[in-house]
Amino acid sequence: MAVVLLALTLIAGATRIVQYARSPSVVFLSSRGTAKWIKVGTEFNLRARAPRETRCLFRCQFTTTTPVQEPRIIVRAVQQCEVVLDGGRRFSPPSETVLWKEDWELSIPRTVPPGVHELLAIVTARDSHPSFLCHSPALDLQTDSGWTVSLDGQSWEQVALAAELPPPRESLAFPSVREATPRALPVLAIVFALAWGLGSRSTLPKSLGPLTDLGAPSVARALLLLLWVVRSFNNLLKLDTNVGFDVHAHVDYIRFISSNHALPLASDGWQMFQSPLYYMINAPLYSALIAVFDQTLVVKLLRIIPICCGALLIEVVYRCAALAFPRRKDLQILATLFGTMVPMHTYICQVIGNEPMAGALISLVLFGCLKLVVTPEVPRRASFFALLGLTWGAALLTKIGAVLLAPTLLGAVVFAATSTATPWRKALRDISLVVGVTVASSGWYFLRNWLEFGQLFVSGWAPTRGITWWQDPGYRTWSQLLTFGRCLGRPVYSGATSLWDGLYSTLWLDGFHSGVVSPEFPPPWNALFVTIGSAMALIPTFLILAGGIRSLVARPSRAGRAALLSCLTLTVFLGAVVDLYIRLPVYGTGKATYTLGALPCYAVLQSSVL
Repeated sequence: MAVVLLALTLIAGATRIVQYARSPSVVFLSSRGTAKWIKVGTEFNLRARAPRETRCLFRCQFTTTTPVQEPRIIVRAVQQCEVVLDGGRRFSPPSETVLWKEDWELSIPRTVPPGVHELLAIVTARDSHPSFLCHSPALDLQTDSGWTVSLDGQSWEQVALAAELPPPRESLAFPSVREATPRALPVLAIVFALAWGLGSRSTLPKSLGPLTDLGAPSVARALLLLLWVVRSFNNLLKLDTNVGFDVHAHVDYIRFISSNHALPLASDGWQMFQSPLYYMINAPLYSALIAVFDQTLVVKLLRIIPICCGALLIEVVYRCAALAFPRRKDLQILATLFGTMVPMHTYICQVIGNEPMAGALISLVLFGCLKLVVTPEVPRRASFFALLGLTWGAALLTKIGAVLLAPTLLGAVVFAATSTATPWRKALRDISLVVGVTVASSGWYFLRNWLEFGQLFVSGWAPTRGITWWQDPGYRTWSQLLTFGRCLGRPVYSGATSLWDGLYSTLWLDGFHSGVVSPEFPPPWNALFVTIGSAMALIPTFLILAGGIRSLVARPSRAGRAALLSCLTLTVFLGAVVDLYIRLPVYGTGKATYTLGALPCYAVLQSSVL
């Protein structure tokens, strides 16, 4: 059954990708045979761009050996295009043609004589890079790297293939894995030796009693929480105020509530489309701090709530591991260690933003779902389901991504009911209670959006906000979806050109440099160990993948059900990231931090295979 569910999910995902490849609202560039999409060769720009219109001229010379009567040329372009053959008449497509999705079949109404000819395409794009594709079997003509391009019609250069994105120049400021490995090996050898020694029970003084028994998961959890607190508060004042994704926009949201004692509309600022709970909690703290300290120090102190959310995530991972592996203390410790040390959790939970709180709340909901799936025989009162709905509502009021919990949550309630032969009337009551409390606690915000904008949720790129922007690459290609490996060479910013490099590098290291583009304000992470972590992370990545595969074929058990729930939940979350990545062609959408709330799922899967 699990395999069937996963197969149906993957089929649905593949179907959705194909639909996007054909949808006129998504700039997805698919090559036609041997013809390639071409564009002007520019450096990858990591900054958000203001709305603009760009015009390019693409040119190619070709030779015909025999007369060609009324040849046809198939043309696609992003976004408007005119074609000129041999300096003659300009040909334009019908106004209703969506050129990046539909073929424009241009018919030349004359005979092309033998000789050398020139085809010129004038392409204009708004909020994207002008790109062009054409082919004509009759003229033996197609777009490839042999074409030239010009922005002004005077200076010409070779075109770039749209599918071959160059890495950002900023990535070269960090060492490659090959450069970092020999420099890091001596330190890593010492760390591994210490870890091996501490992991051996024989090295621990037995006279100190159970408090020194690192085999006790609760003691390990306490030590890891202490480590988290010490490390986080060490970074609290050291991190520059520019570190964090859109950190100043998040502070503006908090300041708006503090100053106006009201919630902003989604059109009032860069990040003000976000659900409000995180900012509502921070506003009183901001008001109290700004009365005493200067703005710079206040921004640093606002990191306290994300730090606390990071500690809560560690606690939830520990409790999920104890639930999934009640007789395996080693696996409980391993899972808790993973939840504490995984780089995604570290760098995102020490800066201002709503993702840490959303992650903590989502993980609490997943903990409740694990209880229903792992111990379905335990009777649950109505208060349990009401609390589950309230937590889900709070998560939705923190970040809309919590809506992805719907299949996991409702599936867990149904599984618990069917496993214990519970009357369907009670199962329906439990589901209604969860959904009802969720809607009652969070529905007011989405109703407000509906009344103001005509939609329940207003995304950051919605036209109704009146805030228009774009960012490289500005389009999607199959290579961005299907390639992987750059993160194993130069991992920082490797996600700029590939979805899977982005997910890998933002899970196992600070792959997008905490949103800091300017080298003047870098995060204080040790670049050497940030880089080497990319290669070392292949081992836990393999364990997570193996745990997911094993969950689909393993015999039903307590740990097996926990792993299966984790696998299906991560599939939904990752599917949503892929969906967003295709629809919004900016490099920052391929981030593993969108799955922060599923941290217990990662931990359970990588432990379940051992």
